[in-house]
Amino acid sequence: MSISVIGAKVKILDSCRYDNIYRGMSGVVENTSNGETSLGIRLPKLHNPRGSSGLYWYADDEVEFIDREEK
Repeated sequence: MSISVIGAKVKILDSCRYDNIYRGMSGVVENTSNGETSLGIRLPKLHNPRGSSGLYWYADDEVEFIDREEK
């Protein structure tokens, strides 16, 4: 049984990324990189203009998982 992070709800923790302005916000993991240690997160009503997908990228230790589904 593996844990899937795609579709998981997360909360942004303290981070130096994006000047820490998204701290405390919740979003959904829509993509991963580097073996799921880098998470592409969709934040509600926001679009990251620096990426083609509009996702905000955080390391897995910069977020708190609100829920995870076992598959």
